Amino acid sequence: MPTVTSGKVLVIGANGYIAVWVVKYLLEAGFAVRGTVRAEGKATHLRNLFKPHGDKFEIVVVDDITKNEEAVAEVRTRGRAASVLAKYRASKTLAEPAAWDFVTQHRAQIGTNSVDVRDIAQAHVLALQKAEAGGSRYIISAGPYMCALLTWSELIIVDTISAGNTSYDPFKAKHVILQDNHKGIAILDIKYRTLEETTRHYPRLQGSGLAVSSRAIE
Repeated sequence: MPTVTSGKVLVIGANGYIAVWVVKYLLEAGFAVRGTVRAEGKATHLRNLFKPHGDKFEIVVVDDITKNEEAVAEVRTRGRAASVLAKYRASKTLAEPAAWDFVTQHRAQIGTNSVDVRDIAQAHVLALQKAEAGGSRYIISAGPYMCALLTWSELIIVDTISAGNTSYDPFKAKHVILQDNHKGIAILDIKYRTLEETTRHYPRLQGSGLAVSSRAIE
C-alpha cells in the first residue's frame, strides 16, 4: 500500500469510542476528515469538538446506515456487485455473530489484553502513513490484563478504596495465553502507554468531550 500522508479520510461512526480519537489524530497529522454519524445531535457535538480545525473536518448524518438486514440480503444476492455501503452494513451485521461463534469454539485459547484507546487510534493513522504496513493485520495490545490490575490502577487516583491483598503482585503473574504484538511495534513503531500512564491521564480528560482514555479490554 502506498504511503498516505495527506488528503481526506472517511471515518464511519465518527462519534464512536475509538473513532473520535482516530479523527483527532488524523486531523493533528494534517489529514482532512469526513465523518458520518446517525443523528444530528451527535454531529453537533463533533462539530463543536473539532471546530478549531475549521473546514478540515466535516460531518455527515447518514441515518439509513442502520438498514442492515436489507444490506445483508443485497450482498448475499449480488455478491461483489453489491454497493459499497451495502457491503459495509452487511459486514457489520455478520461480523458480530461470527465473533461470538469464534469465542464459543476457542474460549480456552483466548486471553485478556489491554491497550490505551489513544494507542489504538494512533495505530490507525500510522497504518496509513507507513507503506510497509499495507496488506497486514496487527494485534494492537499493550500486554496481558487481569482484574487485579484494575484495583492497582484505581488506587493511583482514588485512595479511599481497599488495596485488597497487597502480598499479591499482579505484575509478576504468569499468563498462559499471550498475544504477539511485535509486528505492530516493529512496523508501525507503536510505543504503548503503560497502565500507570493511562490511569494518570484519566482525570485530565473529564469534561474534554473526548471518550475517556481508559484501557480498552479485548
